[in-house]
Amino acid sequence: ILRWHMQHDGVGAIPRSTNPARIRENLDVMGFALSDDEMATLSSMRSRNERICDFEFSPVWDPV
Repeated sequence: ILRWHMQHDGVGAIPRSTNPARIRENLDVMGFALSDDEMATLSSMRSRNERICDFEFSPVWDPV
C-alpha cells in the first residue's frame, strides 16, 4: 500500500515503525513499481469505500 501511495498523485503516507526490519521494508518501496492493473485493483478498494488496511493498532479515524 505504501507503494500505491507513492505512485498515486495527491496521496501521501507517513509510515511509522520502530522495528528495524519494517523500516528497511518501508525504504525498499522505491525499488519497484506497481503495474497499472495492480494500481487499479488497489484503487478499486477505495472506490467501494473499503479499508485497504485495518490492523488492530490503527487509530480510529472514521467509522467502519
